[in-house]
Amino acid sequence: MRKVVVYEEPGIRWCQPLDNDWHLPALELRRQAAEQGIDLIGEEEAGQNPPDCAVYLDALLRPQHPPLAKTSLYISIEPVVVGAQERFYNRILGWPYTRILTHSRKHVDEKKTFYSPVPVPAYPLVTEKSAATSQICAITANKQSAHPRQLYSARKDIYRSIGKQLDLWGALWDGDPITREVNYKGRCKHNYETYKMYRQATCIENVWSEGFASEKYWTPLRAGCTFAVHVGWKPDYSFEDTNAGWAAGIVRHLRELIQC
Repeated sequence: MRKVVVYEEPGIRWCQPLDNDWHLPALELRRQAAEQGIDLIGEEEAGQNPPDCAVYLDALLRPQHPPLAKTSLYISIEPVVVGAQERFYNRILGWPYTRILTHSRKHVDEKKTFYSPVPVPAYPLVTEKSAATSQICAITANKQSAHPRQLYSARKDIYRSIGKQLDLWGALWDGDPITREVNYKGRCKHNYETYKMYRQATCIENVWSEGFASEKYWTPLRAGCTFAVHVGWKPDYSFEDTNAGWAAGIVRHLRELIQC
């Protein structure tokens, strides 16, 4: 087995279980890699010396960058949003990695930088919703931005327009005046299990970007919801591309890099 080190984003250990299930794409990636003779190990197993080959999951966001491997694959997890993140993407061709995967099609050159969909935890598809509530579900944190090209203010306006038909879940809403206009339900422990209680949901990405769709789009659909409101790009790829297909793409890139 060829060992390849994975450097996770800040505060996360490779394949460690997480309450929001974001470890599931990692487990699928590790499984498919093993089938192809690649052993993806966490950085705690790698020691201090730079490895021959490594995968970096948004490692640029860490206070101290991990050792740069001789052969390196950078995988972007964060979306392409305006402001600091957009400038982050505009520097992409200057990054020192051997190969880069991005959610931004306009930053792809098919030589060093390639497009990849957002990985999403795999959930069973719910097909029957007989006991689901007639309320509309929204699950978002109350993030703030006045940038005209971001949709945080528009999202609040949409929530207000739905009014008491909306059950709003998420962090940081306590004390916000909108909680008097909708049914604020508090923090959400598990998005998929919450969506399963509803027939309809909202999908509001905080940015318009061709091809970009996060769990905000896929998780409600897997839970059997239809969209009462959908704002953002409709993906031109399937759910399988965000799970088994996403992992297969990563493994393909790794195999090509290892053989370089």
